[in-house]
Amino acid sequence: MSALLQEIQSSRIARQTEGEWFALRWQPDIATEEILNVGVVFRDSHSGQVKIKTLDYWERLDCLFGESARQQLEFLVKIESNQIRFGLQVPSSANMKFSEPRLARGESADEIVQRLYHRVVSLGRTRNVQREEPRFQGVSTDQLQSFVYSELHKRTPFLHTKLTSNTRVTPPEGKEHSMDVSFLAPGLIGNVVSTVYKNAQIASYYLLEATTRLEAAAKSRTGIDYGDDNIKLFVLTPSRHSPGITTDEVTTIRKQIDELMFRVKKTGINIVAEDTKIALANEVIEWGEHTAFG
Repeated sequence: MSALLQEIQSSRIARQTEGEWFALRWQPDIATEEILNVGVVFRDSHSGQVKIKTLDYWERLDCLFGESARQQLEFLVKIESNQIRFGLQVPSSANMKFSEPRLARGESADEIVQRLYHRVVSLGRTRNVQREEPRFQGVSTDQLQSFVYSELHKRTPFLHTKLTSNTRVTPPEGKEHSMDVSFLAPGLIGNVVSTVYKNAQIASYYLLEATTRLEAAAKSRTGIDYGDDNIKLFVLTPSRHSPGITTDEVTTIRKQIDELMFRVKKTGINIVAEDTKIALANEVIEWGEHTAFG
């Protein structure tokens, strides 16, 4: 068994690549004597083949020295690399330096160069960007209403026309007190409102505003008693499956909204709440069809 291991080890050593390597260095300002590693050069002792890996990540360099310095370095690195491949032993520019050659051994010339580059060229290490958490996407009432209108138009064009052709209510006091609701037809008054916000206070505000407008519109209908209309408020609530918002945040918002909706129901306004736009659109269509064709 030891003989086999010895043979494997000998074979592995025989397959290794060996040679000399040095760091390609850049001196941005000769007066300051600051030197930065910007590349790695490896020369295979057996084949004489030269492998070079130079800086190709410029974010840190741009931050430290600016665009003009980066352009100068790109030019110098290109010139030096070409000349090194043709046997250059000393730098051709006063701003470029070579480190002392050292022995290197590895699986291949590529593996050696990659390993040394990541070890000595700090400027080339890319920034570890943390995976950004998905952002919470709120839904405004205007967006919600546009979606519901679109669904109505696609699926029930007649109902869309019936409910949305004239949504302005003008009370007896005059046009200066007129208001819009989402849906208006003989015997029907409806409003949609979105409470899909991360802030419970903002969600509550929009719910109360939509309720107040719906109630005022219902009371202002000329010649119709408040109880004669089928009045409904369609509420889009935050979903526990929405990206960018935690279950606890949704629970807090829903609790405050539920308390407000309970108080609104006592005024005689029916409420439908759903946590998806399509489900709410379905409810609107069912409500309109039941009244118009029921």
